[in-house]
Amino acid sequence: MNAPKSPKLLTWLDVRRTIGHKTNYGTKLPEGVVKIRCYSDALEIYLISDENRKNADDALKEWFKDWYQQESSVIYFTLGDATLSVEFFPGEEVYKTDVDVRPFWEEIAYLDSEPEVETVRVKQVQLPEPYIGKPSLIAFYSFKGGVGRTLNLSAHLFALLDRAKEIDRSTTVLVIDADLEAPGLTYWNAFEKQQPAVSFIDFLEVYHYSPIEREQALSLFAGEVKKSAKYEGKSTVYFLPACLEDEELLDTPILPEHLVRSPDGAWEYGNAIHSLGKAVGADYVLIDLRAGLSEISSPIIFDSRIQRFLVTTINDQSVRGTSLVLEQIARVAPSEASVDNERYYDPSLIVSMLTEELRLSPAFEYELERLESVYLQSEKGNVDSTRLQIKETFFAEELLYINKWDEARLKLSSTSLMRVAREWAEGQLVTTMSKDSRLKPTEEKDILAEVRQLMDVCQRYEYA
Repeated sequence: MNAPKSPKLLTWLDVRRTIGHKTNYGTKLPEGVVKIRCYSDALEIYLISDENRKNADDALKEWFKDWYQQESSVIYFTLGDATLSVEFFPGEEVYKTDVDVRPFWEEIAYLDSEPEVETVRVKQVQLPEPYIGKPSLIAFYSFKGGVGRTLNLSAHLFALLDRAKEIDRSTTVLVIDADLEAPGLTYWNAFEKQQPAVSFIDFLEVYHYSPIEREQALSLFAGEVKKSAKYEGKSTVYFLPACLEDEELLDTPILPEHLVRSPDGAWEYGNAIHSLGKAVGADYVLIDLRAGLSEISSPIIFDSRIQRFLVTTINDQSVRGTSLVLEQIARVAPSEASVDNERYYDPSLIVSMLTEELRLSPAFEYELERLESVYLQSEKGNVDSTRLQIKETFFAEELLYINKWDEARLKLSSTSLMRVAREWAEGQLVTTMSKDSRLKPTEEKDILAEVRQLMDVCQRYEYA
């Protein structure tokens, strides 16, 4: 028998993808079907009883059309007469279980934004336990390289330090270069006199395969991180490079994805970084992530306990990729109430490298609408609302060539990147007043009245 004509079905992986989409990653199975497993040599379908075979057959015909031959129980591929055997196993017990959807692109992609799940709970849709106490985690990500992700992280670091100095407060910041394929911050730091004693690669391996009790390992590792502390005013900065030597990048047996592969460890990557930050006494941890659809970054991208800045230009490639990422994040977005309570965060978008001409062009508005449209929320009956916060930064030629931290600080100082970062830092480090020193309501009203009066006088002089 000749294989029927069909769209692309080249390998068993295409079969698995189709089933993943049709069943919402196994959370919406046909009635009487307990589970489906797809392998290179067979598709295995587990049933409650033989009576449920028809439901399974009907589903396969709906999913694969004529590619599925019920009489012979095979699915035909596009390549020649190759087939995948379909095997049925009746007699499985009905049970309520968790479907372990982890923070990986290939798993989140199969989820509905609002899955209707009855007998199966999807772990990934359930938010992780919020962090208690310091540090705050802030991550910077971009779909494409070369759009200013690392520069934006640097600006936010400098803004925190400047703000702390401005209000005469100490703050401790841990900066992590978590880009294990193109570690830019690590190369900047190579120009510093005092070099780190440990790397991020070391941390992942110690956390995953610690030869001693984990809490003790974290304490000892934190001591190594502290050896290369930098001080600015009352503040302290620790830096954890991706690697100590370039050769380490060629042999990375433990990656962030390995920390989240266990059934109960979906959010363990964020937990690990938070634990390290706490061990070094950090108030903030700034994380420079790997660009692209990499599992090196995805466990952080999907973790709503972390403030995530997505950096993009309005170049079509960058917008399309960033839109794809936002669409996936929206599938596991926290509720508005959770965000309002500051237990979780929506992602923020930084549109970079704008010019005044580009900012005023129709293309800018169009691309902005594209980005907003993929992170819409339907709470409170408003289906057109978006909680995506968008900030704009402009192209600065002096930022094209930077090799080290000092250059970055000097060249960033007068740019729009620093303006955006300072606004953020002011919200993070607010001036606190003692209870006794707070103004009474009547005093606040008197001051506001004086301010308005002064503004009126200034406006009269301006237009005189």
